Amino acid sequence: MISAFIVNYHSAHLTIRAARSIIRDYGDIEIIIVDNSCSFTERRALEELQSNHKGTIRVIFNETNNGFAQACNQAYSTSSGSYIFLLNPDAYIVSPCLNVLRNFLDNTVGAAAVSPQVFWDDEMQDRKSTRLNSSHIPLSRM
Repeated sequence: MISAFIVNYHSAHLTIRAARSIIRDYGDIEIIIVDNSCSFTERRALEELQSNHKGTIRVIFNETNNGFAQACNQAYSTSSGSYIFLLNPDAYIVSPCLNVLRNFLDNTVGAAAVSPQVFWDDEMQDRKSTRLNSSHIPLSRM
């Protein structure tokens, strides 16, 4: 299983898009969102996301902004996956990203971390009709 972490800080609309992209791409996953926003509006949007994806998405709501590193540690301490995937809320993945990353780790002796190829949205539009290059394959083996 892959444990995906997203740290939210006043970007719930982007965090929701990021989480949905993970769900569309990969089945055997848990998504842990740590919310550092301390905002009722953000909390309400993330609670709705969590309730719509019970068993897949779990949200940790902090009372203060604990920072990115602490939020990642909070997510890690509650995760159960064999792999960790960090995704910024303003990013999203395109299928078959997680399968490519996991297969690379599983089949490459000595590989401990991998990263997907990164595109700006306009660059991605240019590549939609071409095969994504998997040679530039954040996922880490625990």
